Amino acid sequence: MNKLPHHVFTYIRKHFREGYFSNIESIRDKDGHLLFRAKIHENETIHHLEFNAQGSLLKHETEPMFEEDYYEGRFYGEE
Repeated sequence: MNKLPHHVFTYIRKHFREGYFSNIESIRDKDGHLLFRAKIHENETIHHLEFNAQGSLLKHETEPMFEEDYYEGRFYGEE
């Protein structure tokens, strides 16, 4: 893997003090540009980050760490 730009670590340290990495990778886009993708878990949310080779944030998407329970019926044994 290529070395992460300093700006990537700076951004993550500033915005995700309580988070932890679950995955980080370097890839090339269709035009051959180097990109870095990081997956960070924090506060029951998964953050998907994408940075360019200079360390600028290009994309930030989130998803819940746990699916919400949509069960609307009564609990078993409850009247």
